[in-house]
Amino acid sequence: VFSPLLPKPDDSKMEEEHYTEMEIDKFKKEFEAIFSQFKEINLLAIYPKFIAEVNMGFVARVCNLSLEAVDFVKTHKGEIAEMVFRTSLETFIVGSWLLKRKDIELHKRFREYSTGRERFFGQQIAEKATTEEMKKEASKMVNNAIKEAGVREIDVATERGDIFNLRIDQMADEVWGADNHYYFLYKRSSEVIHGHWRVISKYHLAKSHNPMHNGLYWYNENPNRFAGLIVTGKQSLS
Repeated sequence: VFSPLLPKPDDSKMEEEHYTEMEIDKFKKEFEAIFSQFKEINLLAIYPKFIAEVNMGFVARVCNLSLEAVDFVKTHKGEIAEMVFRTSLETFIVGSWLLKRKDIELHKRFREYSTGRERFFGQQIAEKATTEEMKKEASKMVNNAIKEAGVREIDVATERGDIFNLRIDQMADEVWGADNHYYFLYKRSSEVIHGHWRVISKYHLAKSHNPMHNGLYWYNENPNRFAGLIVTGKQSLS
């Protein structure tokens, strides 16, 4: 108990060498080039306006978050990188499912749901408000959401549940079949969102190298958080 802690040496140099060895920056540049080329496609010539906007939003979110995940890995913000990766995966699965369904009503449902949620939370904030100013701000939030959506207030349903009556795994199975690797990666990354022990011990604690401590975990004072290559923990981000 009283013997000194021997912290693990900083692995920054080794992690940076591994990052360089896997040529992640090269893959990132290729990905950015593909994304730029895709943005030149006029989706308004292919889809109705509101569907084109949703599809552009999905593509942009998946690509932007993927690029940011790489940056977080490179700067040793591993836990944040894993969270961003998980978010990007969910958007990719939901967007792929919507494209496969080719149902205009589902795209409308996706957009209208956000307005309904904003109305729900605005109403909740107004009910809990302790001042008239807070109530006005809550009402303003609801009105702005309805105005942005371009609909009448009477047409906005208050939303409390999920957008669609399907789970993420069901969407992924419908698009790629059972036991697909996209949902596998999504499910594996859930522990970083929920704060499971593996994630806490990996990013916030560190084992003492003092043999008398017998693998004792203690506070990790190293500001760097190493994710490794976060797709499966051992595979390339590409």
